[in-house]
Amino acid sequence: MRQKVFQDDSQRSKMDAYLWEEKTRKELEVEQSKINTVSLAVGDWVNQYLEEAELRFAKVTFDEKKAAFTRFFTDTGLIKDSPIEGISLMVCRNYLIKQNRERSGNAANKDRKMV
Repeated sequence: MRQKVFQDDSQRSKMDAYLWEEKTRKELEVEQSKINTVSLAVGDWVNQYLEEAELRFAKVTFDEKKAAFTRFFTDTGLIKDSPIEGISLMVCRNYLIKQNRERSGNAANKDRKMV
């Protein structure tokens, strides 16, 4: 958040405030468009998540999450170097349907909540 205080309530100060807001908004939009949008690889994202999960969750829960990710990669054929945008809704849906069929609805629900 950026803020600038003007001296009074005069019409001139209000116009200056409006112009400053417009100028600042445009600067922020340009700044935002310059942000590097390089995608994170799926494997990097999973590793970062599991590092945090290991600290936050009990060992049993962490092991379940780790196993769920292993199953996910094995069943979907995704490689860990692929961009995270490569995981579509249909890939996830098909994975969960397969888990429901082969293991159980409860197991599929656990995998759904892995993240």
